[in-house]
Amino acid sequence: MQINLEETRKIAFATAIIGFIALVFFLPEETYTPIEEITAKNTGQKIRVLGTIEQLVLKNNNAFFELKNNATISCAYFNPDTRQMVLLKENQPITAKGTINLYDNKIQLLVEEVGKIDE
Repeated sequence: MQINLEETRKIAFATAIIGFIALVFFLPEETYTPIEEITAKNTGQKIRVLGTIEQLVLKNNNAFFELKNNATISCAYFNPDTRQMVLLKENQPITAKGTINLYDNKIQLLVEEVGKIDE
């Protein structure tokens, strides 16, 4: 069986469309967890939150801050790289991705990545 150029194009186009549709359905959607909904039951879960940085303390290349958006959560960011450190400023709105942890019986977000919120 021989496939001509036109048939090859149709097969390639159909495969590309099917691949695109599969990506749309199978890629996980990034969702944000409202800070006020986070409880101790979320310990160990990876989440993403939106908020404004308050009470920022930089110490030994680590960042500790509160993230506020209708509620407040303590955050610890250990050894952020330079690109991430630039985003950490008092009153800066950011997204933060990390794991919920309990520290001294208080809920804390161990931050793995921050992002800028485009206004």
